Amino acid sequence: MKYFKITLLALLLSSGAIQAQEKNKQSHDKHLGILITEYIQLKDALVADDFELAQKSLNSFSKEINSNSEMIDHESSDKYDAHHKRMVAAVNTTMKAQDIKALRDSFDEITDELLVAIENQGYTDNKLYVQFCPMANDKSGAKWLSTKEEILNPYYGSMMIKCGTTLKTIN
Repeated sequence: MKYFKITLLALLLSSGAIQAQEKNKQSHDKHLGILITEYIQLKDALVADDFELAQKSLNSFSKEINSNSEMIDHESSDKYDAHHKRMVAAVNTTMKAQDIKALRDSFDEITDELLVAIENQGYTDNKLYVQFCPMANDKSGAKWLSTKEEILNPYYGSMMIKCGTTLKTIN
């Protein structure tokens, strides 16, 4: 009887842990989905050479990073903390941009950290394309994410709209 009670208690505890993990995963998925939506709006504004819209989209992205309970109350690990600090730093740097060129110059840092989040967590909601412009960053190159396979370069907008290639597809 004692063995039965211990086994039952263990099953109940593990069931609760599984439910908590599933709730946490759903919350992470929602948060990542919001970040990707805001990021795509930012990227599209850069493609359109629209600095004001880019700033608005960046502001929404920043709010999600800095106020979402997932970002604040997450079970901390050294790997997660380092990633979060890099994402916040990338957003803060980009928020200081006074013109579209400065915003484009720091856009790759946000892209790199968002790609880390996608790779760590996985993303299956929509198809994403990882694209690359070899001319960005003083010809060292930079990536961006797109929901479209067509190359529309956010680093140069109308100047070099078709410069780039698709590196891989996510999902």
